[in-house]
Amino acid sequence: MKKFTVILIMIAFSAVSLFAFDFSVGLNGDYTYQWKQSRLSSQLNIPLIGEKNLSAQVSPYTNFIGVNAFVDAKYIRLGVGTNFSVGGTKAKFNVNLDSNSKLIKKSEESIENKLEALTSEGDKISITNLNLSVVGKWPFKILFIRLYPMIGVDFTFNILKKLDGKDVKELLTKDAKKALNHYYFVCGLGSDISFTKHFFITPTFLFGVDMQKAQDNLDAKIKDIISLSGNSKYTYNNFKLTASLGLGYRF
Repeated sequence: MKKFTVILIMIAFSAVSLFAFDFSVGLNGDYTYQWKQSRLSSQLNIPLIGEKNLSAQVSPYTNFIGVNAFVDAKYIRLGVGTNFSVGGTKAKFNVNLDSNSKLIKKSEESIENKLEALTSEGDKISITNLNLSVVGKWPFKILFIRLYPMIGVDFTFNILKKLDGKDVKELLTKDAKKALNHYYFVCGLGSDISFTKHFFITPTFLFGVDMQKAQDNLDAKIKDIISLSGNSKYTYNNFKLTASLGLGYRF
């Protein structure tokens, strides 16, 4: 992945040189909503009841605020910056067993309570990331506004993760540390709105799907809580939505 990143950046800088006839730079601020969907289906062995089909979904989510610098060469935009979490990490739960009996409902509530306890300290978590992005653009102009669809990649490298002010990365397993980094395939829309000959405002909206498949500590703990038995299927995906607003200067 590191070699791929280096090659991609080299290609991007070559493209910047190639399209340098329409060259701009700028700064932007952004808001990112990042969430994970963990889904599990299995057979759960409940005392006095036997095996029951179980479906569960856990969706942790985090809000980020960031600042980035960008270099734009008409058909390609490179970005580098940082973002940090706001309000910690929270989670939504949905647990369902295929029965309406009171005992089964109690089992559902017990599982949900354990999952809620697992993420109860999420508001004490703070995360800081380094972001690198390379996106292709296909611009077309309407009066003084330049619109363009965007598609590319966004690399998020974790710099710091703290729980209640204490660094927790040193306590994580190798896979859990790896899971803090994300490699997103992104697509969306952007525009450049000129208000002088050289200056322009640039809003963008991007949706990202994480290509990283490392499991973090939360995945392992979720599995332990649900106490799987029999055939089971566990899937998870990371997503993000990013809205940014920037100020650019076109040479």
